[in-house]
Amino acid sequence: MVGPRPLTIDDANRLPVSSLLQQAAKPGLVSTFRLRSRLGIAYESEPQLDRASVLCQSLGGDLGLLLRWPSACLLGGAPRQSSSELPVLGIGIDVLSMAEAVDRIIDCTHSPRTSRVAFVNADCLNQAYTQTDYKGALSECDLVLPDGIGLILASRILGGSLLENFNGTDLFPDCAREPRMKVLPYSCSARAKVSLPPPLRICRS
Repeated sequence: MVGPRPLTIDDANRLPVSSLLQQAAKPGLVSTFRLRSRLGIAYESEPQLDRASVLCQSLGGDLGLLLRWPSACLLGGAPRQSSSELPVLGIGIDVLSMAEAVDRIIDCTHSPRTSRVAFVNADCLNQAYTQTDYKGALSECDLVLPDGIGLILASRILGGSLLENFNGTDLFPDCAREPRMKVLPYSCSARAKVSLPPPLRICRS
């Protein structure tokens, strides 16, 4: 039941040598890549995820995938939202792929003014609904990106579909590796007492 998808001969011939382990593995109907693709969080390629899954495969991990698969089918796989923005509780959520978000952030670094990107989850939107200052701050951001299953579910209820489920730890490394980035982004907290790691210690590869 759990394993990489069955490969055609042509697919197998196109795989790099590093993916030979994927070819030797027993195929299945459910895989980490398929699960993450349904939820819009498949940031690594299929061969990368399949190789990692095969190397770390266990009975408990397989059972976990099978238990999460029904909810992934429920929350994911809806037709993509045609609009570039999805309004949720009065906040416009940008409907972008990971590559499109990186391109937009790169454009911001070439602007002479300071740009802000917000990652919002369901709790953020609930707070913004009752706090006008917070709502105003989010409305002034250059990008508002969805973070969490709660927003994916909200988009389905509203008849739309978010393309990706974002968070800063996934997005910032992609930005840092981009040679087109004029400056590196940094993160900040809304509360003074929140402990944050030092500024990004990411080197371009």
